[in-house]
Amino acid sequence: MQPANHLDTRLRLTPRDYCAVGPHEFGHNETAEFVVPAGGNATSARIARVQHLLVCRWRAQGQRPSGAWLGRRWGFSRQVFSRSMLGERWAGNNVFAALVYATSFASHAAVGPSAPPPQGLPQPSVRAHRESPSTAVRPDTT
Repeated sequence: MQPANHLDTRLRLTPRDYCAVGPHEFGHNETAEFVVPAGGNATSARIARVQHLLVCRWRAQGQRPSGAWLGRRWGFSRQVFSRSMLGERWAGNNVFAALVYATSFASHAAVGPSAPPPQGLPQPSVRAHRESPSTAVRPDTT
């Protein structure tokens, strides 16, 4: 089983390579156009655009969970989060899930390691369908 932070080695380009207005606009300009560069593909361009939009929305939030807090909660490092925010790395399932959570559900006043999400909101939980508890993958809680 691969760790949650594995990279798809078939992808030779980074998400910011698909950003037409320049790599430094990744995650900053919601209207940035995305293209398929040489060596790229249309599916990766669409995924890069989604990652870009989630990063833009996360950055636009006034009160938001930090990357370190999301990483502890969802099981990835601060470096993985930072490189994903810059488009230097594909976000992967954990970072995508954390960004969706942060931009959709975590817009409450208190955020941080000691602040639980409001009642009734989804909690990060990684457990495959019909797995026994002994083989279920659990998020890192350290």
